[in-house]
Amino acid sequence: MDDAQLIDGLRRHDRKVVEAVYAQVRAGIISYVKQNSGTKDEALDVVQEAMLAAYMNITKPDFALTSALSTYIQGIGRHLWLKHIERYKKRYKPDNRI
Repeated sequence: MDDAQLIDGLRRHDRKVVEAVYAQVRAGIISYVKQNSGTKDEALDVVQEAMLAAYMNITKPDFALTSALSTYIQGIGRHLWLKHIERYKKRYKPDNRI
């Protein structure tokens, strides 16, 4: 399926399309979060949040995709993870006591 078909399926609440998009972006977001001080559980949370944010945007009538759908959702995931790190900075700083 191309991006236009995926977006149409998301707008129609097609479960198979949602699962297909989830499968496309899951590995990339998990990899990014784990490479940037996160755990797999945190990464899975970010995947869910990114999917929800993308879905909310895609279902708006004025939504226009300017990149590949997977790139768009992974970008949302990266942004969400960076916001999470900023919010919880102390947790992700290395322990300097040795």
